[in-house]
Amino acid sequence: MTPEPRSEADEIIHLLRTVHAGAPWHGPSRRDLLADVDATEAAWDPGAGAHGIWRQVLHMRNWTREVERRTVDGRRESESPVGGDWPPIPDRSEAAWREALASLEAAHEQLCA
Repeated sequence: MTPEPRSEADEIIHLLRTVHAGAPWHGPSRRDLLADVDATEAAWDPGAGAHGIWRQVLHMRNWTREVERRTVDGRRESESPVGGDWPPIPDRSEAAWREALASLEAAHEQLCA
């Protein structure tokens, strides 16, 4: 018996989950790439207008939340997400880094729910 084809929404959710924590075609998942990064490495600032790992995690979290918000309410008030496009690192502790990762996970799960 042939499985039912996925709806477009289900296919998008499948792809988001694959890139985040599955086995995407392009290499390691986002979760795998971040698994062994500690707070010191994440907080490193490459300078010259580039963004380090921690700020990229906060950026991805804020945009994931923004996509979910826009999907739910259909409004688009601004070009930047709530919380900012490239928010600063508030606390460079290991606990704060783990919280940043957890907040990205939570935002991803909320989007895919």
